[in-house]
Amino acid sequence: MTEFWLPSRAWDARTREEMERRLNRHVLPKLGDKRLDQLARSPTIVSGWLAGLPVGARYADEILHTLSTVLSAARDDGRMASNPCQAGSVRAPKPVRRKLVPWTAAQVATARASMPEQFQAMADCAAGLGLRQGEIIGLPLDCVDFLRRTVHVRVQVRRVRGQRVFAPPKSRRERDVPLPGNVSVALAEHVRRFPPVKVTLPWLEPGGKPHAETLIFTGSRRSALSATYWDKSVWRPAARAAGMAPSRENGLHALRHHYASTLLRNGIDVKRVSAWLGHTSAAFTLATYIHLLGDDDGRDVRDVELALTGSSQAVKAIAIPNES
Repeated sequence: MTEFWLPSRAWDARTREEMERRLNRHVLPKLGDKRLDQLARSPTIVSGWLAGLPVGARYADEILHTLSTVLSAARDDGRMASNPCQAGSVRAPKPVRRKLVPWTAAQVATARASMPEQFQAMADCAAGLGLRQGEIIGLPLDCVDFLRRTVHVRVQVRRVRGQRVFAPPKSRRERDVPLPGNVSVALAEHVRRFPPVKVTLPWLEPGGKPHAETLIFTGSRRSALSATYWDKSVWRPAARAAGMAPSRENGLHALRHHYASTLLRNGIDVKRVSAWLGHTSAAFTLATYIHLLGDDDGRDVRDVELALTGSSQAVKAIAIPNES
């Protein structure tokens, strides 16, 4: 089913690894013995497979999309008459969209204080710059401009086939992020106490061209910090200290959410926040955080009442002629 498809994809190594994982774990064990013409004639085979996936709704939708891409390529090549994934009866379950609840400033401060000193500035990079975990681990010294008070995000550390590599940021979206004074001080003090280390890793994939960066945060062996070590030994104890149970929602990404929600609640334009976060669009940013833009002190109600009152007064002014 996939032998004609995978070699034709121009992906980076990480994306290819994820596609292969989805196919090998979830598609081929159940559908790999089916002929393409069988699948084309019987979309119920696909819907039955989809219903039995032992994953959450969101990931099931991603797996279905991967299979649909494979079968669309097969259809385009004339290997099958139609793509059963596009049949009306084949639908991934709709994920329950949970409203994001950002951490409070007190929780962020508690988590930071609970970390070993050599990692505390990483919390500042998440909560004060909105960087992703891989971008923090891969933050080079020359990307921090203390004079112009900006951080240029151009590289991250990611894991491909069990090995750490350097790679561009997500979606290859380089960006400049404002450097607040408190984060600048924290980073400067960190650099003074824990000098940056030149680290060489493959570029993009294991066996790739060696690439060197002078990293601000490194592990005990003066190499790129392991995300697994960070999550297990540094972040989880810090999250527990802040009263948050370890979970996907309460990973280091929670501090990035804190950053975004704080900016939006304080009136920073969503387009600027989206650019600083490295999102693909302001619409995505707004969809993620729109429920946080209101408040609970009655201001929303007052704003609506004022708007409607003003509108009704304007209508009256038009409808009732001046008797003078």
